[in-house]
Order: sequence, then C-alpha cells, then structure tokens
Amino acid sequence: MYDKIVNQCENLWLRENYNLSGYSTILWCTTNQEYDYYETDYLHTLFWIVTFLILGIVTIATALDIKQNNEDSLDYYKVERRDLPKSQQCLLCFSLVRNWYRLVAPPKTEVGRDLRFVLTIRYLTTLIVVMGHVWIAYSMTPAKNTEFVESSYYSIIYIFANCATNIVQTFFVASGVLLYISIHEFFKEGVLNIGNAATAFIYRYIRLTPTLAYLILYHATYLFHSGSGGYWKFVGETSQTYCRRNWWTNLLYINNYVNSNQMCIPTTWYLSADTHLFLFSLCLLLIIFKYPKLKKIVMGLAILASCVTQFLVTYLNKFDGGQHVFSPETKRFLYDNENKELEKDYFASHMNAGNFLIGICLAMTYFHFKENKIDMSKYKWFIVLWYITPVIGFFTVVVHGYTFFHNYFEVPSIGLTILSMFTRQIWGIFGIILVLGFIASFRSPIKNFFNWPVFTPLSRLTYGIYLVHVTIASIVFAQSSIISYFMGWSFLTESVALFVLSNFAALILGLCIEFPLTALSKILLRKNKKERKFIKDEINGHAAELKKFTSRI
Repeated sequence: MYDKIVNQCENLWLRENYNLSGYSTILWCTTNQEYDYYETDYLHTLFWIVTFLILGIVTIATALDIKQNNEDSLDYYKVERRDLPKSQQCLLCFSLVRNWYRLVAPPKTEVGRDLRFVLTIRYLTTLIVVMGHVWIAYSMTPAKNTEFVESSYYSIIYIFANCATNIVQTFFVASGVLLYISIHEFFKEGVLNIGNAATAFIYRYIRLTPTLAYLILYHATYLFHSGSGGYWKFVGETSQTYCRRNWWTNLLYINNYVNSNQMCIPTTWYLSADTHLFLFSLCLLLIIFKYPKLKKIVMGLAILASCVTQFLVTYLNKFDGGQHVFSPETKRFLYDNENKELEKDYFASHMNAGNFLIGICLAMTYFHFKENKIDMSKYKWFIVLWYITPVIGFFTVVVHGYTFFHNYFEVPSIGLTILSMFTRQIWGIFGIILVLGFIASFRSPIKNFFNWPVFTPLSRLTYGIYLVHVTIASIVFAQSSIISYFMGWSFLTESVALFVLSNFAALILGLCIEFPLTALSKILLRKNKKERKFIKDEINGHAAELKKFTSRI
C-alpha cells in the first residue's frame, strides 16, 4: 500500500516538473508507533559480562604491576618479568602501563628499523581506505545535493576517492613482506617445519580474533541501541541481524566465501582473505625450505597461477574488469543487493593472491640486497622513478576509474581482462620500487617522514583502526535526522575526524584486548628456543634491558 502511494506522489511531481516517470522501492519502515529499542536478551548480558571482565582483569593487572615496581622506575615496565611464576606473567600481560610501553617501544632489530616505512605506508593507506568508505557513506545517505556524488565521477580528485578502497591491495603486499620477515630466521638456521608454521598460525589467530569477536558482539547487541533517526533502523538493525546470523563465519575467517552477501562488518572480508593467503604462503615457504633451489620456480609459478586465476574468473563471469568502480546507485544498495562481482572478484582470496606473493618476493629481494650490499642509489634513473612512483599510482587509479565509469565495454573482453589483471598487480610493482628506494642510501625528506618515530606506535593501531572505523562511521552517518548537504570540505573534515576517532577507539581496544592477548600468546607458545624465535619481534633485546634494570636493583 505505502509503496503504491509513494510512487504516485513521486510520479506526479516528476511529470509536473520534468515530464518524466520513475519508481521507488520501500526498503524499511519507521512508524510513529511505540517500539522497544531497548529490548535485550542474553547476548546483551554477555556483552556486559565480557566488558566488565576485561576491565576488571586490566585494573587488577595494572595495580599489581605498579605495586611490584619497588624502584619506581619506568624501565621496569619495559622488561619481561620471567622471574615471576607463569600465572603472574600471564596476568601482567594485561597491565595498561606495560602495554603502553609495548605500543611506543621502538623497533629492536635492524630489519625492524630498516622497514619501519612499510608500517607507515600501511597506516597512511588505512586513512585512504577510510576516505573511500566515507565516500560510500555519502552515496548511501540521503542528500539535498545528490548531484555532488554524481558529478564526482567527473573530477580527478573525487574519482580517486571513489576508487580509494582498491588501495587495500597494498595491505596484501605489506602482509606478504611481514610474513617472510617473521620466518626468515628459520630459513637461515634451517629449522622451519610444520610445527613452526602451526605455531605461527595459532599466534596470528590469538592476536586477531579476540578484538574482532568483541566488536562482533557489540554489533550483535548494542550497536542498534547506539543511535536513532530515519536511516538508523536500516543500518543498525541490518548489522545486528547479520552479526547474529553469521558471526561464526567471521571467527572461522570464511566470511568472504560463506554468506558473503550478508556479512557481519563488511570490511572484515580482508581479514579472511589475508588469513587464507597467510596459510597458503606458509605452505609454499615450507616447500621452498625443503627444496631451496626451486625457490624462483615455486614463487614464479604461484604468481603466474594467481594471474591466470584472475584472468579466468574475470573473463568467464563477464566482469568488465573495472575492479568495482561502482556507480552511485550500486553503492547505495551495497547493504541489500547480492553483487556477484563483489563476491567473486573483490572478496575472494584467490583473486588477491598476486600481491601477497609479490610481497613475499619483495621481502626476499630485501634480504638479497642487504646480504650482497646492493645499493640502487647509484642509478640516477631509479631515484627519479622512485620519486614519481606515487604520482604514477595516483594517475593509474584516476585514469582506470574514469575510463571504466564513463565507457561501456562489451564483455567478455580479453583486452579488458588483461588490463584488470595488470592494474591489480600494479600495487605490488609499486611496492617493489618504493621498498628498494627506501633501503637505498640516498637521502630524502620523504624517507625522513616515513621513518618518523611517531608512526611506529600509530602503525601498531592499524588493525584496530581498520576494524572499528566502520562501526564509528555507522553511528556518525546513519543516525542523521536531517538531509545532508555534501561538499568537498565536509568530506575531508569528516574523513579526518572519523580517522582520528578510530585511532582513539583502536588505542582502547589495543591496550585492553589486542596487546595483552598478543603478549599472552607469546608466553603460552614459548615452549622452546626454536619456537621463541618466531615471536622474537617484541622479545629481542629485552635481555640487555633486564640486565641493566637488575643491576640497579
């Protein structure tokens, strides 16, 4: 009944003003009848139990840590207390003070110092991803000036924002780099085996999952109670329904394949894809460890297989290869529509394998250059290429997005499919150029900026920022009670504000959940000398600090 009345009214206005006709669809209804927005169940109770349990443990651990600091020295919190019983060591993992120093601690290894810029790039890339998601929110939110979003596809700057989410490919490159770095010592000492690989995966699962599970619990319970407004029911109720129905796919990291059209926290597709590629790459590295002479062949065939897979999926499914240069109308209904290209192309792990594998090759190249003292700074052409690579990357995104939005191509097309395959892998190619430039000996203000120590603690919040920014964006954008008027300035300020708020939220989650459980997993997985080497990124160097501290006692 209501949709019929709405269509009649809309068509009357359209005919009188523009001599056009159209149709509308009712997606949800908000009535003036009383509705119990605060109805709760056992999951709401569980949320409070978990929250108070976390706060209680953190409070007790912090108080105990401060009490045991007899010398009242800040260095005390920077050193592991291996002299204590294991139960107390586990409890101290939740100390706020100790976790703060874990957050701000400088890199303790030469590799960590050399590759600080990788984490800085990932942190700044997260800002660009946030901007891309704000633009999607603009497309979904009712506005007075809808032409602002429509016309953005004709602007060089704004079309970059429309395509900004594709820059998530740099995350896969960085993940590949960090994976190989973490197990490089095993290669050098000849101790890599299935047990070490299993330990690596368990450590990763413990590090990532608790924060994710807590956020899912919030989405399934109190997110719906965190806002109001005409648009809120659509976002809050949808998120609550999907998280109650499909939470298990997130915790098993299969949500990018199973029920991906009803995903709890849509951005978590990346975590699942990254986890699958982590496991796949570990298997490849085990093969390389056993047959080191086949390293180039194994990696080459793996990257080739990834490219062939991307080609076949794009061509056989008749995708245009635009890699999700979605129209405003498509973005507007991302929450309700099943988008096959999104599910089979953007979310799928096998479609993102190329850049992860390129990241592993990049880490191998880094160690090769360091061991053989190869310095690219002696080549002037390379220095020029290094400086212009970000500019090339920007215009690649812009030209690619503009071309596919403003043209309709006949599909399937071999040419378009090859172009799609190339533009996806180009992020890995850019990564190789940038890393080789950063480790070269020439000086640059850009290097100084990306190695600025302030980015070391900020980069450790990247995971939390990526997780929580969609939650905050939902609360900010979906409960507006007025029709917004969008401008470029508002887009910039709202993006930065959302990013800053996400940093603070990630800091709280990091200090209370992520960092404590990361430290706890290191203690629980520290069985022998060989296994300790895998998790020595935070432990290495503490022995000297412990000696220095105990000498003062």
